[in-house]
Amino acid sequence: MTAELVIKNFVDVMAGFKPGRSIVSDPFNVGDTSMAIRVYLNGRDKDSKGNVGVFLWNHGDVDISVKCEFITEVQTKEFDYAEYVKPRNGWGYCKFLTHAKCAEAFKDKDFIVTTK
Repeated sequence: MTAELVIKNFVDVMAGFKPGRSIVSDPFNVGDTSMAIRVYLNGRDKDSKGNVGVFLWNHGDVDISVKCEFITEVQTKEFDYAEYVKPRNGWGYCKFLTHAKCAEAFKDKDFIVTTK
């Protein structure tokens, strides 16, 4: 299963986001569970402000154990089946990329995160 989220004008959009706000992909299914990619453009909370967070989000009603890889042009991270994604919650990385790294890497292009 592969899903993708594209954010156009990323550096401009990133600058206007407050911590805790996110952009969410269209839903996709992993087995019978509805999932999505959720990107926090200025951190999931105050502790991760100044960073872009990337999460796999569980829209379902049960815990799901998954192996997941997040891929962007400048960073790839993964987790395996030891991690459970709780219902109505996500699992991922609060500090996937810093704003400084994003400003440099995505100044003239879209931010694309692919989840496998």
